[in-house]
Amino acid sequence: MEKSFAGGADTQRVLAGFRHPPVYQTSYGRGYGTLYTALYRPLDASA
Repeated sequence: MEKSFAGGADTQRVLAGFRHPPVYQTSYGRGYGTLYTALYRPLDASA
């Protein structure tokens, strides 16, 4: 995921990074998986 932020990546690229491993996981049956992901925009006071 850190590569998504390199060079001031745009919002759509960062959001796309949330939908791929290793950030996004679907191993719920093994006891872990992605439950929640958020994009915080402090300058807009939004999430």
